[in-house]
Amino acid sequence: SDLPPPPPPPPSSARVVLLSDFRAAETRVRPSAMREVAVEVPRVAWSDVGGLDSVKARLKEVVEWPMQHAGALARMGVSAPRGVLLYGPPGC
Repeated sequence: SDLPPPPPPPPSSARVVLLSDFRAAETRVRPSAMREVAVEVPRVAWSDVGGLDSVKARLKEVVEWPMQHAGALARMGVSAPRGVLLYGPPGC
């Protein structure tokens, strides 16, 4: 790319890094941790989860309904839950 040459370094050891330096670097540098991460979202349906029908129904109400029925919630003046706390050992 046609980037201008960097400015000459300050004399001696009086180097100062400014916020503008970070902002400029953000546009050109990609964090190395992000280069190595590949996000894979598995396709899972409710039918893949065995049993616990009452728990699945409650989770659907809390997670899916606010997205599917946002207009109804707005008309009632009700806000959607901000999150769900799941507790217990894995697999239970």
